[in-house]
Amino acid sequence: MFGRGTLRYAPRRVLKTMEERAFDANLTTAEVYRMAGVLLRKHGKDAVIVANMRAGELLIAGDMDGYRTWKRLVMLVDGMTDQESGLGMPLH
Repeated sequence: MFGRGTLRYAPRRVLKTMEERAFDANLTTAEVYRMAGVLLRKHGKDAVIVANMRAGELLIAGDMDGYRTWKRLVMLVDGMTDQESGLGMPLH
């Protein structure tokens, strides 16, 4: 069972994992959704911009796997923010 302090520190651990795993093209869908959730909690509506900036950095560095991972995050976070604002289309 999680203690009170454990949940408070979980996003930092996930963010560190995001940087470590961003170079791995074999992320599961659950991991990508988790990363998107952390981005949204940390950056709010700016999460799309932050993810785009990180994707650009990786593209410039020539890391195509990292770039593709962060572009997946951009699309996912963008869709999540559209749904929150009521402008997005329902998925089903």
